[in-house]
Amino acid sequence: MRFIGIKKYIYFLFLILIMFLLTVFIYIKFDNVIKITSSEFKTLKIHETKHNALSISHLLRTYIDPTKNILQILKNNESLQKKLNNILASFINDENRYVYIIYQDNYHNYRYLADGSLNPEDRGFFGQKFFPLQEEKWHRAFKSNKPTIFTQNKINNLWITMLYPLNIFKGVKSFLVIDLSTSAYKNIKNVLYQLRNFLKYLLYFFIGIFILLILLYAFLYTEYRRTFVDALTGVYNRNYLKHIEKIIDLSQYTLAMIDLDNFKAINDNYGHTIGDEAIKKVAKNIAANIRQDDILIRYGGDEFLLFAKKGRDMKNFYNRIYDIINNTIITIPDATQLKTGCSMGVNLLPDRDNTIIEAIKKADIKLYHAKKLGKNRVEYRDQADKNKKILEFDKINHLIHQRNVILYFQPIINMKTKKIEKYEALARLYDGKHIYYPNQFLGTIFQTNTYREFSKIIIQQAFEIIKNYQISISVNFNKSDFIDDAYYDSIKEIIEENQKYRELFILELLENEELKVDDEKILKRIKYFQNLGCKIALDDFGSGYSNFNYLLILEPDIVKIDGSLISQIQQSPNAKKIVQSIIYFTKYMGIETIAEFIENEDIFNIVKNLGIDYGQGYFIGKPCQKLQREPFKIFECIDTNAA
Repeated sequence: MRFIGIKKYIYFLFLILIMFLLTVFIYIKFDNVIKITSSEFKTLKIHETKHNALSISHLLRTYIDPTKNILQILKNNESLQKKLNNILASFINDENRYVYIIYQDNYHNYRYLADGSLNPEDRGFFGQKFFPLQEEKWHRAFKSNKPTIFTQNKINNLWITMLYPLNIFKGVKSFLVIDLSTSAYKNIKNVLYQLRNFLKYLLYFFIGIFILLILLYAFLYTEYRRTFVDALTGVYNRNYLKHIEKIIDLSQYTLAMIDLDNFKAINDNYGHTIGDEAIKKVAKNIAANIRQDDILIRYGGDEFLLFAKKGRDMKNFYNRIYDIINNTIITIPDATQLKTGCSMGVNLLPDRDNTIIEAIKKADIKLYHAKKLGKNRVEYRDQADKNKKILEFDKINHLIHQRNVILYFQPIINMKTKKIEKYEALARLYDGKHIYYPNQFLGTIFQTNTYREFSKIIIQQAFEIIKNYQISISVNFNKSDFIDDAYYDSIKEIIEENQKYRELFILELLENEELKVDDEKILKRIKYFQNLGCKIALDDFGSGYSNFNYLLILEPDIVKIDGSLISQIQQSPNAKKIVQSIIYFTKYMGIETIAEFIENEDIFNIVKNLGIDYGQGYFIGKPCQKLQREPFKIFECIDTNAA
């Protein structure tokens, strides 16, 4: 069972879980990151301090003669003392808190040679005794005469002390001392600890979100099942049909209406408990034998609706489902075994219907015929299909290559002037004896080379009429026609050749296919013909896929209002309101309107009074092979001289 609409919560829950686990991993590793970062930072600062010590050593050499006794010189030269203090002071900053030079006298006492402290109260004067806190480290440094680095633990705001030997004073063992402040070290550690705290709070956040999502998912799952799942059978209910009505792609599915035969007798003879058991077992057996992408809905008491994904032998599939249901056995308390039976109506091409409701109705009609023919059978064709002769491909192909394509023209009049200003071209095939209508051959050749040739002939004939009569001709197109590169190129060539007459050619887009904003290829190609000067018309506006958003997407020149609305306009106030809203919107956008299905004078007058621009229908004129120029017998007040 697929939970459309709830899957996104599962994906989000999974994403949160991954992020949570990743954060836990980072948090666990972060103490090690702090240690490594602190160590790297310490190494960097020690390297910088050594570089500073080396720079100070070079500067001192410029002021001191290494061949002379520095102690004797400094004792009598206060100016030199200040210079040395100033050199050391120039290296003091937020990180280098103290910079000074210590020497050891003949009695192994430590004394100041120079001090760069900025605060006079902190500054040691020349010859002043110095008492280090970690004396043993100083002794080792002076004894080894090597750079020594150690951490300060007993002095506030000091982090590292470096003793750097100065071998530039004759007869005097001295060390340059740089005390690093804790400020930078504390700053970097504070940032790291704050980051760790952030990770900790992030963990709490993820835990909270994860718990909330689990609760939300549990709630949604419960509500989902309560709303969309049949309590008795565990399959989908009719609410789910409404849920998927706008999102299911019927071109990917076939559908079947399934009705259990003589189910009322089971309920009457054995009770509703046994009846419920039969329903449950049938549903279970069907569900066990369909694919995950298939959709099984309990449509009514003993009726099921099955959407089966294409990509297999569909008739074989439905025959197998039929056999499975017919072999379902129900055991009642007295050990009697009952076999279920069913009738099925199958719609193999639901995408040819305007809506999912119409597709279901077709399957329901076929189910009705199955019942009428004695039940316990599968019906794939309704009575209309059986009475209608569908031509074989070879015959269609032969007729088209022989150019046995004829056009019928239905007039479209200007409702104000009552003059014919346009015609809709309707194609037929003719074999010398019979005329064949599009529903007898188009489905067989659709999107084949024969279909492309058929379309070329229609367009060429339409342009011949335009040239001869200087009248607008409308030709029907499927929106998917414009995806086919070969089809597009062939009609593009014809339209481009007829530069003088393009403004009278109308591309009428049929309503049987949905068009989306992201169908860029189709939109671009339709727009190309519109830019050439052709008019774009939307057929059957107000039903099926047609909506006001189409007007924004396509920016058509003409809207043909759906005939089902016009035919109901006398009896249905709602139909009239819908038509009025279409008129208002199209007038605002500067789009012409045509009312189809004008079947009588009353509808004609209503359409005229509503302000619709053009009218079309049997009351005005039926499709004829020749352009109707003489007055109509039905409605003689129409001026037909415009053709």
